Amino acid sequence: DQTSTRRGKRPCQTILSSSLSSADLPKDYSDLGITLSFLGIGAQKAGTSWLHAMLSRHPDLTLPTQKEVHFWDWKRRKGLGWYTEQFLSQVVVKSDDDPTSCFGEITPCYAVLPDRDVREIYALFPKLKIVFIARDIVERTWSAVTMELRNSARGLKPGEFASDDLVGGSSHKIKCDDEEENNPDKYTDDFFIAKIRNETHAVRSDYATSLKTWLRHFPKEQILI
Repeated sequence: DQTSTRRGKRPCQTILSSSLSSADLPKDYSDLGITLSFLGIGAQKAGTSWLHAMLSRHPDLTLPTQKEVHFWDWKRRKGLGWYTEQFLSQVVVKSDDDPTSCFGEITPCYAVLPDRDVREIYALFPKLKIVFIARDIVERTWSAVTMELRNSARGLKPGEFASDDLVGGSSHKIKCDDEEENNPDKYTDDFFIAKIRNETHAVRSDYATSLKTWLRHFPKEQILI
């Protein structure tokens, strides 16, 4: 069958957790038009970009074009309808009765979501599979700190990616002008120690605490580490 792209159609409905009463439903629940199958929650700087690229190649999986949607941490106010559209714009169907139905996304910051947000995710998607990639903590932290330096030098906001594709024709100038700013040798040990002790980096390296939050709601059989 010849494939075609279908926008704006809801190919499936969410199966709610039995522990969720109608009073617990989010106000925008009726706008939700997908059942999420998997969610990559981290760790940051642990290979999640590679995983997103590999999964995006699978014909039976639908991921948003942009890695790191940041819906559950930064953009929840946009609503479940907006979240649905991030997937439906990518849906490819083989026939009218055979839509692509395995939806998922990867946002490393989800690992440190507070309990209330993880509870909502479980309530909406109780059969959701969670994927967590664990990298050596020292290597992860160093990679995160140097990425922070690079992004700061390039003037990128959180959630934007430091890549030559993003900076376009001015990439060479940016590279040359900010090469010194990106050089870790420019900074003192005290500078990096302060960065590492910052809560942002500390919590993202605390794998145990993050996973305990998810395990309070999801059975261990649904969490792949």
